[in-house]
Amino acid sequence: EVQTGVGACGHFWAHEAWNLQEPADIVTFSKKMQVSGFFMKDEYRAAHPYRIYNTWLGDPFRLLQCEVILSEITKSKLIDNVKITGDFLV
Repeated sequence: EVQTGVGACGHFWAHEAWNLQEPADIVTFSKKMQVSGFFMKDEYRAAHPYRIYNTWLGDPFRLLQCEVILSEITKSKLIDNVKITGDFLV
């Protein structure tokens, strides 16, 4: 989801469009969110903290940027626009 997430494919997460029977095992994200991170099924979680690092590792300024980005995506209905544009182009 580094490239496809945050609405780039007409869904917030691209894997949402795949109608998976179960959630994805592991999802990573970065770039457009201005924070990098991951989420995963419980069985894949590290047993000890700080075993996985990312570029910004919780930089408070990046979290504020992310909040503004998410607000703008919602306020401007950007994901709906991506769906409309994608349908037109396909």
